[in-house]
Formats: sequence, C-alpha cells, structure tokens
Amino acid sequence: MTFWNPTQPRRAVRRRRSRTRRLRWVAMCSIAFASVWLIMSISPAVLGARPNEQGRGTRSGTSPTGKSQGARALSKAWGYTASDEPQDVLVDGATAFLLGSRSLTALDTSNGDEHWRVTLDAPNPWWAVGRDAVIVSTATGFVALERDSGETRWRASANEFAGAVSLLHPRDSIPAALVATQDGGLAALNLKTGTTLWARRLPGRLRGLVVVDDANANIALVTEGATTRVQMIDAQNGITRWEGEVTDRTSTPVFAGDSVVLGMAQDEIGGEVRAYRVSDGKQLWSSPTVGAFQPGLVPVLAGGQIYVVDELGEVMRIDPSTGARVWRRSIGEAVLISRPVIMGKVVVLTDYAREVLIIDRRTGKIRSRLAAGAVPVGVAAAKELVLVAQRLVRTDQLSAYRTKDLKPT
Repeated sequence: MTFWNPTQPRRAVRRRRSRTRRLRWVAMCSIAFASVWLIMSISPAVLGARPNEQGRGTRSGTSPTGKSQGARALSKAWGYTASDEPQDVLVDGATAFLLGSRSLTALDTSNGDEHWRVTLDAPNPWWAVGRDAVIVSTATGFVALERDSGETRWRASANEFAGAVSLLHPRDSIPAALVATQDGGLAALNLKTGTTLWARRLPGRLRGLVVVDDANANIALVTEGATTRVQMIDAQNGITRWEGEVTDRTSTPVFAGDSVVLGMAQDEIGGEVRAYRVSDGKQLWSSPTVGAFQPGLVPVLAGGQIYVVDELGEVMRIDPSTGARVWRRSIGEAVLISRPVIMGKVVVLTDYAREVLIIDRRTGKIRSRLAAGAVPVGVAAAKELVLVAQRLVRTDQLSAYRTKDLKPT
C-alpha cells in the first residue's frame, strides 16, 4: 500500500519526507527532555526506578510505594510486571490488552494471568481492539493480530510514518481497518485479508484519532494544514461528506447520536465544546470551557452524556442534545492526555501529577485522589476493577485496583 501525492515528483516526496522525519526527531527529543524535567520536578525519587527490561512479564501483588501530594496509596488486587515500557491499556470483556514499547500482551482481567504476548516492531501509541482482531500502528506500517491468539493475520506497509488506526464494523458491509499516516494518508483495509478497499490523501496532516460511527458508516477526524478542519467522511468509499474550519487547539472528536462533538480553542486559556450535525455539518451548539485542548484529550460518550477534559484540568459533563453543562469540576492539575473511563457511578481519569482521580458521575464531586505509584499512561475499566498502566517502575507496570476500595479518603 502506498500513500503519496501523484501530482509531485517522487524524488521531491522523498526529500520532503526525510526533512519531516528529521524535524519530527528533533521535536520528539525536545518533548522527551521537557517530560523528564517535569517528572524530576514532581518526584525526583521516581527516577531511581526503571522498568525491568529482562525476561517475560510476570504477575505480582506488590503494593505501590510512591505517593503524590494530596493523594493516598491504594492496595492492589493484582499487578503485572511487563518486559518493556507500557504505552496504553484497553479492556474488552474479560481481557485486558497492554501495549508496550516492543510488545502487545493479552491478560485475564480477573487475576492478571497472561493469555499471550507477541513482539512487535516498535509499535506506535495508536491501536484498536475489535471483536476478533487487534490492529496496531508500528514503525514499519500496520499489523492485524488474531484477538484470541495474537497470531499475525496480515501486515500492510506504508512509505510514510504510520499514524492512527480504528476499526469499523458497519451493519451492511464487511468489517474494515481504517489506517492513517501522519502526512495525511487514509485507507480502509479489509479486516479479514488486509486488501485495500479504498485509499485517499487528506488535505493536511492528521490531528488526533480517526473516530468511527458503525451504525451510519461515518468517519470523523481533524486535519491541520493551511487551516485546521474537521471532516465527515463516508466510510464506504472515503469521500468527504462535509468539512468545516475549526481552531488550532482542537481535541479528538466523538460521535453523539446525530452530532459530532469536539473541544477547541485559539489560545491556552479559554475555549469551547462545539457540536456539528452529522448529516450536513451545521453547528448545533457551543459550550464555553476554561482551558484549551490537545489531540490526546478524547471526549467520551456514556449513558447519553459527554464527558470532556481540557488542558487546565476542567472536567465537564455535557448534555449532547443541548450543549448544557450538567456539572463542571476543576481537578487542580494539568491534563494533556485523557480518555476518561466511565465505571458505574464514577468517572476515572489521570492527571499530570501522577494521580488517578475518582469523580462522582452524577454530581462531579471528586471522591478520591489516588497515588498510582509511578507515571500513569493509561486507565481502563474491568469487572469490579480499575486497571492503570504506568511507567518508571521496576514491577507492576499494569496494576489492578478494586472498585469497592475507590471511596473518599
């Protein structure tokens, strides 16, 4: 599979791609340096712990040792020691999937037992779990794995930096893997075989995730080029149904019935959550926010309500039919990456101060601030458990906490 613009000479594309990679490398190094500096300022003692890079993963019941100011430590139901640094965790049914820096692991959510583990070629932090397959973006392209065994189903290469992925299970069509490149390539691949159903070039670089609506076979995404734009794309053929200009600091979108919702802002302070009608892109409502947004801030729809987090740590519950805020709560810490997890009566998320926060879903009141023990990079919900993936620890990179223990301090 090839993503390139046929209107440009091939040599020019290669030179541009080389410059892009050098600039991306410099930017990543700068971000990494800033991140390390911030972690040191938060908790210098944490840097003394490093993940165990030897051998395969194991289970452990070790309790967390680190504490964040204003948060309490919590005993674990179980812990899983990974062989590499985790990037994220997803739960589907009774299985937890842990994406690492060199591997993907499937675990039993009840006790942390390992079902299977496969080595991957430098996986990117973009992946999706489906009914019978898992798809991962890697340094060499995209790979689809059998969900039950981890065996490779197919691989698809790209001559650009592999980006976000998603899975589509439309009602009246074959399941598809949606794959994107950071330079604006987008394609739908047959989920069973990996053959290309359609491919196209987006009008700019992809910003954030590729979001799908299975019921209506729609794709929503944001691109940035000369302008930043939200697009609604027909998942059956890749044709843009409508597009509209949004602001520079925009979140990943979320489908909510007949609307698509996303947060946006021009500056670091002050923004809005905005809804567009899926059918024609007409703006339906706008709700003001305190902070701006990043692509890593992903709104969540649960129980007919939208939960949004902005950069300044403002958590909001919004009625998607009117845009009215049901409640708004400041957690008092910055949040740059967030995919809130809805569990029964609570909302679970992490902040930049290494805390796991438990927020009352009905009132927005903060129930607990829990010390994760290291640097949390992902949260997922299992039956009666909250799973937290964390970095900069020697053991228990994936830790499970009982929901019955998630009570006010």
